[in-house]
Formats: sequence, C-alpha cells, structure tokens
Amino acid sequence: MEYRGGYGSVINEAGGVEVEVGAPGQLSINTYESLFEAAIKARDRAVSEISYVHIYECLTFGFASIEAYFNIVVGRWKRKNPESLLVDNVSNKISLETKIIEWIPILGNGRAFDRSANRQWSDFKNLKRIRDQHAIHPSTAGQGMSYKDMANHLNSFRCGVAHLLGNLHLLLDNAVPAVIINAIYYPDIEVVKVHR
Repeated sequence: MEYRGGYGSVINEAGGVEVEVGAPGQLSINTYESLFEAAIKARDRAVSEISYVHIYECLTFGFASIEAYFNIVVGRWKRKNPESLLVDNVSNKISLETKIIEWIPILGNGRAFDRSANRQWSDFKNLKRIRDQHAIHPSTAGQGMSYKDMANHLNSFRCGVAHLLGNLHLLLDNAVPAVIINAIYYPDIEVVKVHR
C-alpha cells in the first residue's frame, strides 16, 4: 500500500516490529502476498505482450513468494519453539525443495506435501529449473522460447506455483489468500494462430 506520511509499521504476533516507514513511500503488510501479486502482474504482461522475459519475471516473483511464505511461517514457529533447528541463512543455506520435503512435516504436525503422482511437484521442479537456469543464472549469449512453450509454462504456473503455495497453506492450517485461489483457477492459455 502507498503510504503518504506519518509513521507506519508491520508488527508480528509477538509485538516485534518487522518493518517501518516514517516518510512517504510504500509499506507491504504481507510480503509473500505482495510478491505473489507481482508474479500475477508479470504473468498478465507475459500474456498481453507475448514476452518470455515477463515469464521469467513471473517465475522469479512466484518462487520468491513461496520463500517469503516459508520465512513468515518459520519465524512464527521459532518464536513459539526457540530451540527449533529450522535455520536457513548464509552459512546454512536450505533449498526450497528441502523446505517443502523436510520442514513442512515439522511445521504441519506430521502432514507432508504429497509429491507422488502430483502435477504440482513436477511443474514446480520444471519451472524452478527454468527460473534458475534462464532468469537467475543465464549462461548463454541469447535466449528464446516458442509460443507453445510460453503458453505451457504460464499454464504450469497454476499448479507448480499457485496451487503448490495454496496447498502449503492448507498443510499448515492457514487460510489461502484470494489472490492465490484466483490464480489456481486461471483459464488455459492457448496459442491460436501464429502469423509468419
């Protein structure tokens, strides 16, 4: 939200200040939802502008929203369980896959994300590989993507990012935000005709 003056802050459930703004600027009260909304805007630009670069932006913000969700949930967990060994920092970097596989059962009282025969997991892995190799760590002089692949990747975003993030909420007994529910039910993107 835009903040025009005075003082604004985000306070966690323990009363600690997460972030504060004391001058005109912007303040997000929920980082992961803001990042997910940025992913959706990039998705919409990818469709309207037929742009693979915006697909990379969509994926980058989408995976950042999942990471931010974990940071919020783990922060709450640690405040209730100070002896917790769930640590992700510079000296102990934990992959997003490991968090989903190993941390969700701890945070969700034994409930685990089902990766067997699950399109969410395969789409997640594929999109994360695309994000890592092409958006975050590009290694080639040029890049490109067919229109069919662009449509397929954007359709995979529903399962591999939106639906996966929605299910993480359910596994951890959290309400799923409307912006995520809406993204799960986006219609398919199809390539109707390519002009040559």
